[in-house]
Amino acid sequence: MSLRFGRYICCAYRRLGIVGIYFTCVYFLIVYLLLISIDNTLHIDVETTRNIPIQTTALATSTPMPVTTIFPSKTYYMEIGDYPLAFDIKSFVEDTIQEHDLTNYSDIAPINPRQFTYVYRARKCRFDPKVKHKLLILVKSAAGNRDWRRKIRKTWGAEYSDGKTIKIVFLLAATEEETQVFVDYEARKFRDIVQENFLDSYRNNTYKTIMGYNWAMEFCPTASYVLFIDDDIRVNVDKLTTHIDDISRQPQQIIDNLYIGLLIPCGEPYRDNISKWYISYDEYPHEFWPPYLAGGAFLMSHMSALKFQLAIPYVTLVSIDDSYLGIVAKKLGIRPIDSLMYHSSGVYASLSIFQHQGKSSYKRIDRDGDTPFTSHTKLCFIGT
Repeated sequence: MSLRFGRYICCAYRRLGIVGIYFTCVYFLIVYLLLISIDNTLHIDVETTRNIPIQTTALATSTPMPVTTIFPSKTYYMEIGDYPLAFDIKSFVEDTIQEHDLTNYSDIAPINPRQFTYVYRARKCRFDPKVKHKLLILVKSAAGNRDWRRKIRKTWGAEYSDGKTIKIVFLLAATEEETQVFVDYEARKFRDIVQENFLDSYRNNTYKTIMGYNWAMEFCPTASYVLFIDDDIRVNVDKLTTHIDDISRQPQQIIDNLYIGLLIPCGEPYRDNISKWYISYDEYPHEFWPPYLAGGAFLMSHMSALKFQLAIPYVTLVSIDDSYLGIVAKKLGIRPIDSLMYHSSGVYASLSIFQHQGKSSYKRIDRDGDTPFTSHTKLCFIGT
């Protein structure tokens, strides 16, 4: 039987020729591959099923609920009006600026009275009256970062050492004696150091920022704009000047409430107590921060800076300075503005006015790396 079958196959191949043999081989190859594919598919399905844990009744209760259930309204930053002090700070500030009667606020006392004194307070601003837009640059700097301050004085800040068009001031806190010796030398030589007697630490950055507002309003009241930056930031002054010219053509209402930089639309407080950015529920009970600007670089008009300075004594402090300013802005009804000119990394870096020169004590936000916030924009803005 097998001999006859073999002769039949040989006869068939002679009749089909080489082409027939070729197509026969292709046919069997396709069939073989299909069988393997089916077998692998069945194998994958079985493995996947094994890896899915069996859901018990207890686990079933953790099925995600609607967003409004996971994040009840009382934990939203939209309720920030209840954040102490709970009164109409916006109206209070406006009435103060316009010198209206403040009798209605007579029973309200500051919860952040000024408690520190100046060690150094820098030379007062002396802008050239002919300058159109007078700019004050406040540089947050750790006391030990004298190399960063020297770089600024010798590079992009060198042209403005006379303070006639741009005034550059460094914001420092108290430090150990061996470092303070160098600070004393800088303060006497350059007269550009503002220092108060609170301890220099990361979690005291809010005090440093408040010190900047107070100094600006007291000793540089003629500045048209106030720029806060970290000491590892290099500023393209030409771009910055053009940027300010563009802003100055905006309606006065926008200028009076100017708070512009790199927007963090819905940052989430760090609850891990080993984190550098740890915030306890006692310090801040809400699930999200209000929108705020990254502290590395942001710009304000004189009027908006004045509003912040007047409001801060009445807003409970938070140790993360840029997040705290977001709370103050929310209470003032000021909306932070995002601008590509402040995106110093990523696809828009070429447009930026600012460039990080290297690692510093104050470099916090890097959207491509580890950050002190988790973005939940879609969740945060539900219902707003």
